[in-house]
Amino acid sequence: MSMNHAEPMVDRVCPFCPLHCDDLTVSADGEIQSGGCDLAKGQLKSIPSLVPSIGGKPVSHQQAVAEAARLLGAAKAPLVSGLACDVDGLREAIAIADITSGYFDHGASDGFFNALSVLQRRGALMTTPAEVRNRADVLVVFGTEIFKRLPRFFERYVPDVARLFDAAPPRRKIFLLGGKQDPGEVPGADVTVIEADLDRAPELLLVLDALVEGRTPKVQSAAGVGLDRLAEVAQALKSSRYGVLAWEGPALGAQGDLAIEALYDLIINLHKVTRVAGLPLPPGGHLIGAHQVGLWQAGTALRTGFASGSPDYDPRVYSTRRLLAENRVDALLWITALPGPVPPKTDGVPTVVLSSQALPDGIVPDVFIPTAIPSLDHDSAFFRGEGVVSIHASAWRKQPAQPSVAQTLSEVIRLLPNREAASC
Repeated sequence: MSMNHAEPMVDRVCPFCPLHCDDLTVSADGEIQSGGCDLAKGQLKSIPSLVPSIGGKPVSHQQAVAEAARLLGAAKAPLVSGLACDVDGLREAIAIADITSGYFDHGASDGFFNALSVLQRRGALMTTPAEVRNRADVLVVFGTEIFKRLPRFFERYVPDVARLFDAAPPRRKIFLLGGKQDPGEVPGADVTVIEADLDRAPELLLVLDALVEGRTPKVQSAAGVGLDRLAEVAQALKSSRYGVLAWEGPALGAQGDLAIEALYDLIINLHKVTRVAGLPLPPGGHLIGAHQVGLWQAGTALRTGFASGSPDYDPRVYSTRRLLAENRVDALLWITALPGPVPPKTDGVPTVVLSSQALPDGIVPDVFIPTAIPSLDHDSAFFRGEGVVSIHASAWRKQPAQPSVAQTLSEVIRLLPNREAASC
């Protein structure tokens, strides 16, 4: 595809964080002119120059693909994980899991399955970024690194502009609970930062729930937050016209499932007096996209195996963490074309890594194949973090240095020995 643009390219999609902002203006030589944040500009300047390797020794792309096919073809139960790539790459990755009678999971799916498990047991009242943008007057966010992960969060989710139902809206109230943060000035909003130990988030949420119900807790603080500060948050939510509780899954710590259950209970109780909804903040590595493509291709969510010849979904047994810890797999294919989880150390498990990123010191896979960056180097499709909106992203770099994940995996599939075509 020719990318010889004399004029700036507009409405380009950023691949460097889960917001996938789609309003970038990019110069003909690929530099961000407007719409980009410091994270995007920094990532663009620090893209590494990578070469394929086998056992840490440089080889050609064709040699690396052949060795990847040999390792995956010899495996009886390979795991395809990481899955930080675009829709076309995900389709090929799931096809490999199917063809090789393996498993597929996302490398950072623990928080997602905490929320999904609670949803299955309890149900939930959720919202979307568009609803937050147009309706929310009180926003409570549980997270510790929101401005590092999602630099344009406030600009995209709660901008100071006329709303769909209110041309002159009142100032929003925003509460940030978590580590010490400095959001700076947020136009159109009053922001309160409350330092809290989110490893104890269930405790904090139970006390907040009691305050919402009008009960007096028998404690003076919860998770390091004084009762008076929590009472302020409770009153703001009860007085809101449309309140939103948002959270970063990884920030909720080891008790994330209990914290999410407490969040859902709090939302239900608040509905007795006003309208409140939940909003899980988008995880990294296109996790939601991997979930959606799994549903589309295999008819099941992540954490699915194909050993029986048909998709077998088991969210407890087929997690990446558990499969590796229990030595249930004999090969690993790990994909991080987008910023996402780094591959784990896998002593004794043949590992193939497709990545656009340099690997951390100490991680030397059996095969390393560099990949292009979706939307930057090739046309791509994504699902936004809420799973509602899909985006087509046109490439904005002239000469991609590497092939896409989909191209590389299709080459691997053609070399897999004695395997039938994928059923999904």
